[in-house]
Amino acid sequence: MPPENYSFLDVAVLDAVRQRFAAGDAIAILSADLEQVIWANGPGAAVFGYPDIEGIIGASARLPLIARRQIMATSGFPQIGSDRAITLRLATGMVSRAVGFLASAVAMPDGEKAIMLTVPAAQTGSRSAAEIASRAIGGFTEDGHFIAFVDAAGKVEAASDGFAALGILPETLAALVADVADDSDRIVKRLVPGGSNSYPAGLARLTET
Repeated sequence: MPPENYSFLDVAVLDAVRQRFAAGDAIAILSADLEQVIWANGPGAAVFGYPDIEGIIGASARLPLIARRQIMATSGFPQIGSDRAITLRLATGMVSRAVGFLASAVAMPDGEKAIMLTVPAAQTGSRSAAEIASRAIGGFTEDGHFIAFVDAAGKVEAASDGFAALGILPETLAALVADVADDSDRIVKRLVPGGSNSYPAGLARLTET
């Protein structure tokens, strides 16, 4: 499936992805041939030299041939298991640097096989809960799209620019949290009121708390 056809939330809620996303890890999911980025979060986009999520999804992974060969040499490729440590040399502009990744095999929502590369947030210096939440939602800049981290009570912990202006009440967010708590797919999609308008919204349950 073309990368643009995957819902951001449908991928974020995958078992292999959700806890890493919540932790603020840098994540990029590549096609099995390692040529294209199928999905990424903001920190993942930054690692690969892209300014935001919109810019990286569907774009080239920019992996040098030697880096692709390194990944393909991992035993069992593309079924490489989880959290295989690998150091790749990436070039961003005129700068080349070695980056330590954890590589895992993942299946996309439609079953497509892919490779997920992650850099743990702790490795990049993120520490406090607020900093991690802010980092996790970074790079989400597409016009008309907004993202927020919401706690179990419906309180917004971090949000992208413009989210507050939508006027979505805490009670509305709390109701979504209650709905998703019992959903086996860990995701709910609703039309929610905000100010004088209504907005299509989705809420994914990333953690158990």
